[in-house]
Amino acid sequence: MKKAPFFLIFLSFIFLLFSHSLSTTTSFWRVELKEDFEKGKPEGISISSQGELKIAPKIELLADTGEPYVWALAKDAQGNIYAGTGDEGRIFKIDRKGKLSLFFDSPELEILSLIMDSKGNLYAGTSPDGLIYRLSPQGEASTFYKPQESYVWSLGVDPQGNLYAGTGAEGRIYRIDSKGRGDLFYSTGEKHIMCLLWTKEGLLAGSQGEGLAYRISPQGKGFVLYDPPQREVRSLVQDGKGNLYLGALEALGSEQEEKKGEGDERGAVFRVSPDGGVSKLCSFPKKSIYSLLLREEGDLLLGLEGELLSLDSLGDVGKLAQFEGLRILCLLRGDRGEAFLGTADGGRVYKISPGFGREGRYDSQVFDAQITSRWGRMNWRSSIPNWTKLTIKTRSGNTHRPDSTWSNWSPPYKVGERVKSPSARFIQFRVILSTRDSQKSPSLSQLTISYLPRNLRPKVSSIKVYPPGEGLELLPSLLGAQPSSSGLAGETPPQEGRGRWIPQGLRVIKWEAEDPNGDQLSFSIYSKGWEEENWKPLKMGVKARVFSWDSRCLPDGTYLLKVVATDSSANPPGMALGGEKISRPFLVDNTPPEVKIVSVTSIGKRRYRIEGRVKDEISLVKEISFSLDGGGWMGLSSLDGILDSPEEEFSFPIGPLTKGEHTIVVKATDFYLNIGTDKKVIKIR
Repeated sequence: MKKAPFFLIFLSFIFLLFSHSLSTTTSFWRVELKEDFEKGKPEGISISSQGELKIAPKIELLADTGEPYVWALAKDAQGNIYAGTGDEGRIFKIDRKGKLSLFFDSPELEILSLIMDSKGNLYAGTSPDGLIYRLSPQGEASTFYKPQESYVWSLGVDPQGNLYAGTGAEGRIYRIDSKGRGDLFYSTGEKHIMCLLWTKEGLLAGSQGEGLAYRISPQGKGFVLYDPPQREVRSLVQDGKGNLYLGALEALGSEQEEKKGEGDERGAVFRVSPDGGVSKLCSFPKKSIYSLLLREEGDLLLGLEGELLSLDSLGDVGKLAQFEGLRILCLLRGDRGEAFLGTADGGRVYKISPGFGREGRYDSQVFDAQITSRWGRMNWRSSIPNWTKLTIKTRSGNTHRPDSTWSNWSPPYKVGERVKSPSARFIQFRVILSTRDSQKSPSLSQLTISYLPRNLRPKVSSIKVYPPGEGLELLPSLLGAQPSSSGLAGETPPQEGRGRWIPQGLRVIKWEAEDPNGDQLSFSIYSKGWEEENWKPLKMGVKARVFSWDSRCLPDGTYLLKVVATDSSANPPGMALGGEKISRPFLVDNTPPEVKIVSVTSIGKRRYRIEGRVKDEISLVKEISFSLDGGGWMGLSSLDGILDSPEEEFSFPIGPLTKGEHTIVVKATDFYLNIGTDKKVIKIR
């Protein structure tokens, strides 16, 4: 009985040891950041600034106007919504039940701006004639004011009922009283006045041109609150604490973009505090911000191209909804916690209800494991309140985009369950969130799938055996080193000495190898003679991809080298693979050439001609030189003028010589740096 605990401990140790060995090759696909989740496709799903999936607010299409643009929205006290559109210059009315009707059909092309006064009159600014229409609650229309401008981009109303019109292309603001009598209120010098907002401090305006945010007193005195890097201030909103939020955008390729030097931020939101301090809450390098809306909760809605974002006071951005192919040009706050938005590139009006929708779906990006892999377990971090549900499925395949060859979506998973999708290179997961309580939503903040890539065989792609004396730059510390006692210089040669002596017989081999899994490789080098059958180990467990050895350990002849790569250090026993490559045949020549001085003939006046021959049994003669009385070596040519064969003849004159004894040495070096010599002694009387 006492042996059982020890046995269990032993088994646990073996399990842990085996698990650790497997962990060297197990990989993980982890999705947990906002940027990770944004690579997928949400439908009815919002992605918070902290990287959390939740059901998006309920968003429903209220009306499709059939026009290309919904430029502006307004609402009356009864909750009716009015949409100003283009390119037919129409205003549509949408009642609380979503019924769409034509409210006014103007002769103008665009209804650019709308505003409702306290008496229920609707004012509309137009282009290209720059008219301002007034429409009574009953729909009676009249031309209220004509400012002699081409565009009426924005409208505002003060507590006294005066109407303000922001125009273009001269950047002027007009003030019109309730009788329709108006005059120039302020001239900015800009091109267009894109937005107006009346506050207790006066009129706020955003311009296009340089892109400035103004505060203008009731007396018409202007003051620039902020000059953002972008050239257009498109939207202005103010919270209950007096903080001003402005949405700025930059048209790509504009002259102002180059001038201001900050064109890398196409869209941005700035906050101007009551004391004038400015902070940038968020920015986008490739996205324009077309509209802003302050919600009751205090956060902002941002209307961009193709998406609706949320922005909190800390500058954290979340994605609420996707609107493929649509630009959100305008946002309007409702009176029951809802919001409305109008789009371009399809003139539609949507309603965003408070709380959560009933269901949303999220498809992750397709994950590429690079090679066929076996999927492990899936774990995630979530919150699932009562009356809510979270479902996760997977599918896999071997094409970059899911198609008919992919597996079907798997059954739903439990946390920690092994992935049921078949082994493949690619995998994708789907999240379905649902609720029966509009005030509650499940959430997913992190998901991890483990996988074991199929181990692929390493490959040795090339081998180069350098001739003697070459390739030494690959082993700079070898110069001046002595061979080891085993006759091998080794893969890690000693430090360079002062001299440039190169060990005789030194050879260098270099190879290229790669592992598809990225595993660390080790190498073994083998050699054999051309006529031999069995490989002999030369060096095992080499980590580098270059090796040197002393070829004097081998007799003369033709040889082959084999490099074997293995990924055993990165894989459990039984799963390691190897690859190998054999070099081209190469010669080993350790025998010096035979040098023979055949004759020393006097040619008069103490001059002599030295003649002889050089012969090498295996390789070519590379160099012939002579030395007189131990002096420096002087190079010689062969009789035929070129050194290109194993046998060469030489003939050279020396002299005049002084009286006495003289020693002549002829040295020959073969292609493998072996050196042979011969000498003659001449006595001059």
